[in-house]
This record gives sequence, structure tokens and C-alpha cells, in this order.
Amino acid sequence: TRCYDTGMDCDHHPGSTKGVIYAQSWFFRTTGWGPGGHITRSRNGIVWESLTERTTFGGLAHDGTSTLIAGSRTPQRSTNEGMTFMPSETEAIPGWNVRRTAHVPGPSGGLFVIVGNDGSEVGLSSEGLRWRAPTTIDVACGRGIQGQGGVARVGNVIVMAGGEPSVCRSTDEGVTWTLHALPDDARASSSALIATGTEFMMWSSGALLRSTDGMTWTRTPTEPAIE
Repeated sequence: TRCYDTGMDCDHHPGSTKGVIYAQSWFFRTTGWGPGGHITRSRNGIVWESLTERTTFGGLAHDGTSTLIAGSRTPQRSTNEGMTFMPSETEAIPGWNVRRTAHVPGPSGGLFVIVGNDGSEVGLSSEGLRWRAPTTIDVACGRGIQGQGGVARVGNVIVMAGGEPSVCRSTDEGVTWTLHALPDDARASSSALIATGTEFMMWSSGALLRSTDGMTWTRTPTEPAIE
């Protein structure tokens, strides 16, 4: 039984967890969706300290060095392990609801990616201060990305997967994106998109989806058929 089957709103409350990451020897967590929550951090996952009060963010991302981003229309940025947050210099998206916040590593330090609203609004930034939009992107790229899929990189290929039977691919640091169908109408079903260093992987209903280039995907049934 899923919570929504009971007729309750299981998502919009101060304790709704919208992102957990590990960086700089800390676990960072953001809670609150609708009603505000907190960003908290912990060394051991047991004892947590609050870093913000009555805040709502659509995920957290870290660049692997010093920059922590809390995703919102105007993202909040920390360079001191979350002790203080300051707003970015520009807005990441024109809408209000950020569905996913990610960082993909790269040769020039990588790229922060924020996906908003129905998936058609995407903000890109190398340092988390100034944000730009792609010149071309299909609305299906990030639709449904809030609870599944994600953004990942292998080599010079960045892939974005949401809840649609397709993914989007960029080879120019997110400037342009092309839409590519998944086999047999498959889609990421409550599965994260991951990159192993040589290929992309995610799980659809009863199958593993994998690709080396983000364009051509294979579908292999799992045993048992994991839902």
C-alpha cells in the first residue's frame, strides 16, 4: 500500500526529505516541502545539527571541493561546510519549484544542474553563482525527475533522465540537449541514474537499462523481476 492510496498528503510537510548527500566528511540533509524545514548536517548520521530554519529546497549538490548548493529558484551557496549560506547572483530557473539539484564532475570543475517545474526549466552553473539556461531542451527531459532518474556524466556526455520513456543527452556542457527513446517504453521507475565511469545504468520495472553513450540503451530483465 502506498501512502497516497490512503487519501493522505504524504509529501508536503516540514519533515519531507528532499535530498541527502555526503561531502567534506559530513552528511547533509534538506527537509521541508511546502511547509519549511531545515538543512541539517551530521558526522555520523545519528547526531544532527540544524544549519537553516524554515527553509525549502529541491535537493542538495556538492562539487567535491568546497561548494555546496541548495536548490531553489535562487539557489543558496555555501563554501564553509554549510555554516552559512548566501544566495546566488542570478536565478537558476524562472519558475518556483525546483525538482532536482545535481552536480556532474568535469574537466573544468564540473557543472551544477537544477531542474524545475515540469522539467522544461533547467539552470546550469560551473560555480553556483551565475546561472544560464540551455539553448535547446525538450520538456520531456526532466519531467518526473523529482523522485527518479537524475543527471550523470560519462566522459563528455551528460545524461538527464526523468520519469518518461526517454532520456536527454548533451555533449556541450548542457548548452544543447537531444531526446533519445528508451527500449520497450521503459523508464526509470523509482531508480536513480548512475554513472560507473564507463557507462550509464538505471533500473526500470523488471529490467536493467544501460548505455555507454546515452543514445543507445539495452534492456536486460533482472532475476527476479525487480519492480
